[in-house]
Amino acid sequence: VEIHSVFLPHAPCQPGASPASALTRVPPQAVTPDFLLEQTARHAAYTQGDLDRLALRKPLDLGILKRRWLAAIERARSLVAELPAAEVGCLYLDAEGRPATPDPSSDGFRTLTRHWGSVRGAWPTLSASGG
Repeated sequence: VEIHSVFLPHAPCQPGASPASALTRVPPQAVTPDFLLEQTARHAAYTQGDLDRLALRKPLDLGILKRRWLAAIERARSLVAELPAAEVGCLYLDAEGRPATPDPSSDGFRTLTRHWGSVRGAWPTLSASGG
């Protein structure tokens, strides 16, 4: 939820734009965006006390956190429903190669680059800062 609320409003990529999985006991054909969203929406038994015991920079309100999470899941479900079925599992990139939230109804949708997953995934490139 924090990534969604802090980074994604400022970036063009939203939940559901890149369904991915780290699941190991599910057959690959069963790992669909709908399956992943359903798994992330499942109930977990956390209490406000669980959050209060964490050494956080600022306190979290479980009720607010849950509402934000459920809203993000609904936005992701809507987006997945709009995407072409043949493109399930790809990540959409803009002209600069940054992740982007696709909008199938926009003129720019066809110009987005489709980045498909691969066996072993991708390894990020790290570089030293100039200082």
